[in-house]
Amino acid sequence: MSSTSTIALTFLFLVDFLDLYYLSLLGQQSVTAAIGFAVAKLFVTNISIVAILLSVSLPLVVLSPLHLEWFLPFI
Repeated sequence: MSSTSTIALTFLFLVDFLDLYYLSLLGQQSVTAAIGFAVAKLFVTNISIVAILLSVSLPLVVLSPLHLEWFLPFI
């Protein structure tokens, strides 16, 4: 399941960079700058979401097999 998400995220960025390239061929700097800014913001947002998901799910993955569920409310 994580490999599918990784592939989807990779192709999302690939399509964004291809769009940025083709829009830069138009010669309008304002459009190219807007798309470049949007791609950068999308990248930062996705990295933040992944960091939050890992910080929430990692204790569950590590502590559950160790039968330390009693420790989860303290995290």
